[in-house]
Amino acid sequence: MKKIFLNIFFLSVVFTGYLTAQNIQIKGFTNVDASAIFDSSSYKNHFALGQYDLFITSKITEKVSFLGETVFEYKNSFQVGVERAIINYHFKDYCFLTVGKQYTPIGYWNNAYHHGLVLQPTINRPNIVKEDFGGDWLPLEDVAVQLNGEGITKMNLGYNLMVGNGIASTPVDDFNESKAVCLNLHAEPVDNLKFYVSGYDDNVPAGTTTLQGIQVAHKSNLLISNASVAYTNGKLPVEFIAEYYNLRTQMLDSSFTASSNGFLIYAGYKFKKLKFVPYTVYDGVMLDKNEKYFTQYNTSSLTVGLRYIIHPLSVIKLELKDMYTKEFGTQYRIDLQFAVGF
Repeated sequence: MKKIFLNIFFLSVVFTGYLTAQNIQIKGFTNVDASAIFDSSSYKNHFALGQYDLFITSKITEKVSFLGETVFEYKNSFQVGVERAIINYHFKDYCFLTVGKQYTPIGYWNNAYHHGLVLQPTINRPNIVKEDFGGDWLPLEDVAVQLNGEGITKMNLGYNLMVGNGIASTPVDDFNESKAVCLNLHAEPVDNLKFYVSGYDDNVPAGTTTLQGIQVAHKSNLLISNASVAYTNGKLPVEFIAEYYNLRTQMLDSSFTASSNGFLIYAGYKFKKLKFVPYTVYDGVMLDKNEKYFTQYNTSSLTVGLRYIIHPLSVIKLELKDMYTKEFGTQYRIDLQFAVGF
């Protein structure tokens, strides 16, 4: 028994020394939720274990670093997903390279608040950027090469140019000869006030299953345009995020074209001394009536919430939501979340 303890102690010392030598940091996030959902004919309530998110960074050299993010969550069964595995090569602040599985640089919310819900101002992601609400609307992640730049001129201009596998792919293969391209241009003329314009273009082969599980009968093109503005973590007590998306789908071997829209508006007010932030969110997706690429239902929701910041890495949120979808009609829900980082 004494020998076992000595071996454990020795391995702990070696591992700690290794972490220090490589400047490795391991952090994590998790949340526990309670929800009540009801409409005119039904009612249900439940507790839910949220995502268990492990976040690892390592500075390998002065120019090379690594970022990894692995999420454990329940989807019909417990599953493990590699959300990000990124190698960074930093030439300059205005020019650095990232390769690997990474978030698609479209809009603001998708990169600012992905996992680690203690950092997100709301309990759930708005519909247009949500992952599990009747299927995905946007390609939120990809295995790709991305060129980035920040802090250019006094306007704090920046860019993200990504070339990736696209929708018709797996993390290790691509079934499409062409590649997806995404470009994000942004500026921060005033501290914490940010403006974004971005676009995404991808060809989808016939027979591909879309993000929502629809099998596309024709070779298609998906073109997404976005404009966003955000003011968060500033000197003023207000928080504000607004995003607009246009999703244009075209069947390349026919004359069919459809144009759909999505939006989100978030506003909050920080009572710093009281540590409370009341907020509201209005968001939705409006589909072209001829849309064949996405599931045919419009959706909109109005949320009123209250966030209590115990600590920047310990937050309780309460939300009341009025949500409409063509499939389920009007639903009401109450959500309570305790989210932490560690």
